[in-house]
Amino acid sequence: MTDTAPAGGRRRGRELAMKLLYQVRVGGCTLDEACASFEEFKESPDRVKAFGLELAKGVVDRKSDVEDALRQSLTGWDLDRLAAIDGQLLRVATYELLFCDDIPARVTIDEAIEISREYSTGESTKFVNGVLDAVASKHAARKLEKGT
Repeated sequence: MTDTAPAGGRRRGRELAMKLLYQVRVGGCTLDEACASFEEFKESPDRVKAFGLELAKGVVDRKSDVEDALRQSLTGWDLDRLAAIDGQLLRVATYELLFCDDIPARVTIDEAIEISREYSTGESTKFVNGVLDAVASKHAARKLEKGT
């Protein structure tokens, strides 16, 4: 993962990735079509846009790996029945945990919790935290052991 956005810009990039993936899922369009039609994406600073697109493309390209890890970590939940925002946020964060070794696991999880606090229900923060802790423990333990 390249350092495509400053620290504050990374959260905005994560939000953009979540929103783009939401549009792909709900709107039934491709990622390219979502980028072309989503005003917030087009108006974002280049570095934020680049980071968000990098994450969204990563989720799309590694969909099978990301969703397998999530399914193994969801207890009593079906990935396809999650609230659309929660599902996309979990996909973005799971991609980070699995494939972005330069981003500490705790940062990924904390950012996802904060984003869920803003875009989802009050109960979602605990749910997101629990699922991502399980993903990190099962699939990204190396990042937890290093304190990253």
